[in-house]
Amino acid sequence: MPSSSPTFLLQSPGTEAEFSAYFDLRWRILRQPWQQPRGSEQDELESSSFHLTAVCDQQVVGVERLHSPSPKTGQVRYMAVSPQFSRRGIASQILMALETQASSQGLQELRLNARETALGFCRHHLLG
Repeated sequence: MPSSSPTFLLQSPGTEAEFSAYFDLRWRILRQPWQQPRGSEQDELESSSFHLTAVCDQQVVGVERLHSPSPKTGQVRYMAVSPQFSRRGIASQILMALETQASSQGLQELRLNARETALGFCRHHLLG
């Protein structure tokens, strides 16, 4: 069982194996529970997006993606954290890192796509 404050590393996936683990977590958390097929966790924007993972003990435990649908707007999608690591600050750290990335890209507006179950988390971060 992980401690209440797991040590994790935020990094962009760079190898085929890292992307495989990244997409696997996205599928298991965001698509499998709704009987969606493998592959539905990816879209045509993957190659032009910034991807971030949280890794703990060499295991991907959190993921999120940032893409820019317009020159000044960023969109955060596909946030997922392994259930055994939820409520431990991982999603918050990933979101803050993506906000920093968006700012470094000159994006002035950041939009989040979220499920209804994540609205409390989003409101907490967006409305402070």
